[in-house]
Amino acid sequence: LELHRGQDDFSSLGGLASLKSFCKRALLQPSRGNPAKRARGVLLLSPPGCGKSQFCKTLWREVGRPVLILDVGSLMGSLVGQSEERTRQALRIIDAMAPCVAMIDEVEKAFAGVNGSGDSGVASRMFGTFLSWLNDHTSDVFVVCTANDVSRLPPEFGRSESFDGIFFLDLPTREEKDAIWTIYRSQFEIDRDQRRPEDANWTGAEIKACCRHCLMCRWSSQRRTWCPWPRRRRRALSGSGPGPAGGGCRLSNRGFIKQSRLNRLPALAGR
Repeated sequence: LELHRGQDDFSSLGGLASLKSFCKRALLQPSRGNPAKRARGVLLLSPPGCGKSQFCKTLWREVGRPVLILDVGSLMGSLVGQSEERTRQALRIIDAMAPCVAMIDEVEKAFAGVNGSGDSGVASRMFGTFLSWLNDHTSDVFVVCTANDVSRLPPEFGRSESFDGIFFLDLPTREEKDAIWTIYRSQFEIDRDQRRPEDANWTGAEIKACCRHCLMCRWSSQRRTWCPWPRRRRRALSGSGPGPAGGGCRLSNRGFIKQSRLNRLPALAGR
């Protein structure tokens, strides 16, 4: 179990208006004292990069609950019965932390061996323990599970009373993309007059990566340029070894070379 502590809230996540509204209404309702009226959780399905994990990590600042991230792979043990015991212990800790939000990322991969027999049924028993807790727990724990491939999930996982809702997060719409561009342009300090690339079928993660790479390229062009040559060639250019440069430039760490000195390199730099 990992206790997530971040500074982001819903304002740093573009789109997903319906999901944000549903979770805030469910978790901020005044009838939390009655176990029968408590929110149970949501299952989020989408292609990679659409904001499932980021949404769960920003939820805690909106509802005032800690987020516990459960890594199922770390529960595996080498001794017989150790994995199942660790699973029960992790669920007891989650119950003791209530009210809280429990997150299982990539749940279809976490219990990948449910339908097989290569692990002597360990994954099936762990999944059965988790499924029983998911259906029967009375603690004030809001469970958020994310998945990319719904076909790999057992049908009983999404039955009624396991989750309050199953949401499919599609690729962002034009309005959502504009909001995402605005957030990351401001975060990475990109000029407003800079032209945006064609972003058809882009996810939010690809928009963020584009803005981050733009910042990296701007910083590189202003200060220094990456020297793509092997270490032996760089030694020759810096004058520390045999080569035609003969002290013509001075290389900094990790293969970077100053732009002002790069312009004075001999014909070897052009090759």
